[in-house]
Amino acid sequence: MKAALNTKSSTVCLNRQKEQAVIIRKATLDDIWQIYQLYKIVAQESPGNLTQEDSEITWSYVQEEVNKGLTRGLILVLENQGSIIGYLKAFTSEFGCQAHVLTNATMMLHPFWQNQGYGGQLIEAYLTEIQRNMPHILRFELLPHQSNQKAICFYERHGFVIESKARQKIRNQRGNLEAEVTMVWFNPNFGIY
Repeated sequence: MKAALNTKSSTVCLNRQKEQAVIIRKATLDDIWQIYQLYKIVAQESPGNLTQEDSEITWSYVQEEVNKGLTRGLILVLENQGSIIGYLKAFTSEFGCQAHVLTNATMMLHPFWQNQGYGGQLIEAYLTEIQRNMPHILRFELLPHQSNQKAICFYERHGFVIESKARQKIRNQRGNLEAEVTMVWFNPNFGIY
């Protein structure tokens, strides 16, 4: 697909397709295979953007994460002409004392579709869904690595605040230890039924 982008006419045509065809919707079990493929693409083409490395992303891991997201949380996908190009998932603990917290979040966008505003649309749709339909959720937590300043700034622009840093929690791909940053967004409609 990248080879087709070498000419200006291909780029213009592709940009028109993007603007017309991208939708955000709730994920279903039927999406697991495409979500798995997206995990693999992001892990391979953008090393370090996910906590998991390519070899750690297995079919069973993705099935388990999607099932938890569908049963105890929320998963939205960004879709272009039937292909999933973005994904945002979080879920609550199985314990009642933390049923008001969406955590274990993963947000990813196919590298080709990054830096074009789609990530912002996806997270805004996610926050809107929480506000409108999940009044039992107070906190939505994200845990970027401290070295991922681009993600941290992105989340701050969308209303997240840095709550804490777990120092030396993550061993990055270079073998260095770094902090994991806890970022939180609070649902203004918590408890409103």
